[in-house]
Amino acid sequence: SRALRRGDRHQELQLRFTVVGFSKYLHRYLGIRAPWEAQARLRIAHILMEKGKYQDAAEQCRLMLERPLPPSLEAHFRRYLADCQEGMGQTEQSQKTREEAVRGLDEAEATVDVLKGRGDAARLAGKNAEALEAYQAAIDRLRQYPRIAALLKLEGHIQVSMSLSCNSLGQDAAVIEHAAKALLLPLTPLLEQLAHAMAGLGQQKAGRLDEAETHLSRALELAQQADNAKQVAQRTGQLAGIQRLRGHTREALATCHAAEQAAGAEDIRILKSIEASCWRHLGEWDKALAALDAASHGARYARPAAEAKHRGIVNLEATWILGEADRTEGAARRLSDVGWFEEEKLERVREATGVWMDAMQGKTSESLERHRRLVSLLNDMEGDRRGVQNLCALLGRAAVARHDWDVGLDMWRRYHTEDLEPAWRPLGFYMQGRCLRGRGDEAEARQAFQSAVDALPEGWYRTLAQGELHR
Repeated sequence: SRALRRGDRHQELQLRFTVVGFSKYLHRYLGIRAPWEAQARLRIAHILMEKGKYQDAAEQCRLMLERPLPPSLEAHFRRYLADCQEGMGQTEQSQKTREEAVRGLDEAEATVDVLKGRGDAARLAGKNAEALEAYQAAIDRLRQYPRIAALLKLEGHIQVSMSLSCNSLGQDAAVIEHAAKALLLPLTPLLEQLAHAMAGLGQQKAGRLDEAETHLSRALELAQQADNAKQVAQRTGQLAGIQRLRGHTREALATCHAAEQAAGAEDIRILKSIEASCWRHLGEWDKALAALDAASHGARYARPAAEAKHRGIVNLEATWILGEADRTEGAARRLSDVGWFEEEKLERVREATGVWMDAMQGKTSESLERHRRLVSLLNDMEGDRRGVQNLCALLGRAAVARHDWDVGLDMWRRYHTEDLEPAWRPLGFYMQGRCLRGRGDEAEARQAFQSAVDALPEGWYRTLAQGELHR
């Protein structure tokens, strides 16, 4: 805007072709009535979609699509419209609208905002490697221009988006790297909060809980300053997750319960998910399932695909709880309700859960066949510490259910790394003890069971290990 006031034509062109969404650009060149009309209509549409009012939200999008818009902003409105159509059950029309959005970006000149738009479209479609390429191309193009504040803010936004894509790909180090780069740039309060949240998530997955807590605490402060109840609940839930990983299960439960009192009924999904994980850790299966059920009935996500993903994850976690409780029939039924995930990382977890369920149901040959394929993927997952742990744990459970003690011991030893969070150590030691006893190594088995007892003062696997020591 300063460039426009100065009449600097060179700077003006840079802004016009690199930054989408500037109110003066929209107002002066595109004839939009109010400077913030586009952003306002997007926000209104988002709120309506969260309430399931897809018809009304679609009308907000159509009003804007009747006007000439920059390619990236037009694609944004088309994606929202496609989500509305999907929510109304218009599957074929939704697909056509998405294709129009992508085609418009592909045919447009590769300016910074168009490259960013291509990255956003790919990320929302689950094509995160493609998204990263587009985002990097946008940054490369952006750095050809003077480092003025407006463009630095845009780069910060892109770095946050890259962090999100890297998280979906299981690239923990890259999540931290891009979030750190974003935090060195000027950001809006909301983007700063998200950058800290992503940095915290990356550090958490890397096993660095102190660093994770620092970032998540700052994200919570920013959410409180913005007086956003939903974000406060989300960040509080993430901090409760850190307490749980440290093995402070009762403290995590207290944190969730206190936050639930302050949050509205629509803001408790993540709190209930963490609460379910805590009850699962304590072996309180019915309480864990009740918390998960509450997590699935909070405010819906605006995008139907995001809502479907959330419900799939809830069913997956319910499968694990029922499996640990030896309720095989119920576990298999919940797994069948999961569907499939667009993200490769989550789809691997779903398939590994199926390996475990096959083993519990006595389908040994099916379990072994799928086990071999998934084990071959472990070497390709370098850098995804949490992903490797999840896969090893599920394949390890399947091996124990098959009484395949050597394979099980290998999986559980790969799971139980030196930097394993305190909350998971009793599980790792207990399962190693089961495998060692199954192989006939009684002395080593008892040592593993004792380590499980010593790891934490309470928990389901600690209790099981105590029982094994008294056999």
